[in-house]
Amino acid sequence: MSWFVIIIAAIVLVLCVAVVAVVLLQSARSASISGTIAGGADRLFGGKDKQRARTIDEKLEKATPYMAGIIIVLIVVLNLVYLFSK
Repeated sequence: MSWFVIIIAAIVLVLCVAVVAVVLLQSARSASISGTIAGGADRLFGGKDKQRARTIDEKLEKATPYMAGIIIVLIVVLNLVYLFSK
């Protein structure tokens, strides 16, 4: 195994743990199903909570898909490196 593969695998591992931590740190939106439907409709039309400005929860929410995308890209790179190194 080359040093490149080891470094990328370590980065993927750290990012996976970070995504789990970020998701667990986010606060729940609401406890009931009606709150989920209402919250989904509110987000669909671009609405935001009036009380929440730029909070940590909002930043964590925005960081989650970016981190997941980086993980996907790195895993594809790892697979391509492994495929072409044989």
